Amino acid sequence: MSSIPQRRDFLKMAGLLGGGLSLGSVTGVGAAPATAADLMRNWANVREHGVEPGGTTKNTAALNRLIQTIGRAGGGTIYFPPGVYLTGALHLVSNLTLWLDAGARLVFSEDFDDYLPMVPSRWQGVEVNNFSPLIYGVKLDNVTIAGRGEIDGSGAVWWDYVLKLRATMRAKPDTPLSKWQEIHRDENGGKVGQSFGFLRPPLLQLHHCTNVRVEGVTFRNAPFWTTHFVNCDGVTVDGIAVLTPDSPNTDGVNPESSRNVMIANCRFHTDDDCITIKSGKRYPGQPADFAACENITITNCVMTKGASGVGIGSEMSGGVRRVIVTNCVMDGTWGGIHIKTIRGRGGVVEDLEFSNIVMKNIHGHSAVHLNMLYWEKTERQPVTETTPLFRNLRFNNLRCDSTQAAVLIEGLEEQRIENVSFNHSDFAGSTGFTVRDADGVRLNDVRVAAESGPALICDRVNRLDVSGFAALGNSATAAPAITLHDVTASSLDRCGYAGGAKPYVDVSGAGSQWLRVRDPDLTVDDGAIKVGGDVGQDVVKTSR
Repeated sequence: MSSIPQRRDFLKMAGLLGGGLSLGSVTGVGAAPATAADLMRNWANVREHGVEPGGTTKNTAALNRLIQTIGRAGGGTIYFPPGVYLTGALHLVSNLTLWLDAGARLVFSEDFDDYLPMVPSRWQGVEVNNFSPLIYGVKLDNVTIAGRGEIDGSGAVWWDYVLKLRATMRAKPDTPLSKWQEIHRDENGGKVGQSFGFLRPPLLQLHHCTNVRVEGVTFRNAPFWTTHFVNCDGVTVDGIAVLTPDSPNTDGVNPESSRNVMIANCRFHTDDDCITIKSGKRYPGQPADFAACENITITNCVMTKGASGVGIGSEMSGGVRRVIVTNCVMDGTWGGIHIKTIRGRGGVVEDLEFSNIVMKNIHGHSAVHLNMLYWEKTERQPVTETTPLFRNLRFNNLRCDSTQAAVLIEGLEEQRIENVSFNHSDFAGSTGFTVRDADGVRLNDVRVAAESGPALICDRVNRLDVSGFAALGNSATAAPAITLHDVTASSLDRCGYAGGAKPYVDVSGAGSQWLRVRDPDLTVDDGAIKVGGDVGQDVVKTSR
């Protein structure tokens, strides 16, 4: 069968470099037409350069020689025709395209030594020297990985080893270090560090690169995160699939401290966050000058398994700003949208917009979770540069049925989440919409059907503006449908309770100040609004 259609697809997508050293045509899989001869310069078929198919011969040296040859020629394309190609770590160069044809499988070795020597890396937000990522590049320009083939990280051997190592080291802390732990210790100032000094490498990691494109390929079985872009500028991830079975920490696409990133038309079925935006993790003694992750668009993606569909953090010490997520489906993930941090990380998450998102079977947690208490429930602290902040977050046209919690917003007592709005959205779940420690929350045309408890719970919230809110299902017949504790400078305007039992609204807390309820069906006198004895006189004002 002629390969001309795939070649034309490539030319249309990436554009071949003209001129320079001719490295060979794609012979054996269909001859190029004569009119394309000039365009085929600097195109190298791996089979013509000492690379053996079959999946048994390691091709690490041959592939890296070919990559370097392409680099010395000024750039070009390495073409993988159908077949299985076994390799160790690959280190990329500028102006390079790896093109995997349909039926091509790049399979990475299960031998940990094939990822030595260790190289500078970032692992869960921390700068370390570690195993080489399976595909690695630093300070490159114009890098493309594309085609219809597959890249398999052979992750199972890494997952099994690290899980057994953790169990052993926890049970017997004096267990002698493996040679890889010793190398890691020696490469990192004599410190064993995270995960007992055995840090699985990501499948693809690029640092300080510009004009990066990853398109069309399927990634399977990453040892750790699947694709990781650190301090990169101009990244496009389009039409890839990330498919990984039950496995630890196998995130799909992770831009970190990067800018101008577009993620579109992708499919995820993995065992950790499908897409997560990060910006480094502040530790005592670590540099605090992480770059922000900014100008990110995510669109037209489908997530069918993962810890969350879209996550931000918890490594966010450099901040995250200007992110748009739209037209996505999350069906079967553990959580939906999860923005997470803890005290001490610092960083500002701001100017985010989520719209036109459908969620179903969110079986582990909430459709939306704004979480400043991730993992560690620490005590209130003074506000410093290490105090994180979330602000200016907008959610429009979300649809979610069958989730554990509809929405959970958890700020810090000392640093409330600021300016969050939900518009024209529907949620159905085991529990309803909870807001705690926030300032400037607006719910407009939001419907919540909770199986138990109130549809809306607010605690220590300032400037709550609720308009056209509807409590449906069991949450409408429960009493109350809305509970407000220590809520200040807030209003409820024409909400619906589907004929539920009174009181519809329960107001409590000595910190409550100025609540206006504008609804012809709600008054204090008829029992529709319950005002606790600890609430000051005339705090609640009603009007029709």
